[in-house]
Amino acid sequence: DTFNAALLYNRAVAHGRTGTLQDAIHDCCSALDLNPSYTRALLQRARAYSELKEHWEAVADLERALEVEPGQKDVARVQQHLTAARAKLEAEGDDHYAVLGVLPDAEEAAVRKAYKRLALLHHPDKAVGGG
Repeated sequence: DTFNAALLYNRAVAHGRTGTLQDAIHDCCSALDLNPSYTRALLQRARAYSELKEHWEAVADLERALEVEPGQKDVARVQQHLTAARAKLEAEGDDHYAVLGVLPDAEEAAVRKAYKRLALLHHPDKAVGGG
């Protein structure tokens, strides 16, 4: 599985260089299905998400990469990319679709689902501590 994950990652890099970013994301997802702790695939997928202006997903992948391999040699560079992705996310703060993590042309059902997911996540009854 490690070998196949590496092949999928390499193809994702090629897709990224040719601008077929959705294909790059798909290959990274497939590589991560085979090897969930494959940091390079997480970082490649984060780059593709960032180029597609899907900063929520990029931030999530960069955070996961730091969790999976906290002692990696490029931790400073990953931290830099994470800070930049968070800044882009904050810059989009006025965009309600970006807050929900959906595209502006998303269907109503997807918007409702994203809203409910975030409402459950941030609901005061779910908060830890401070009772």
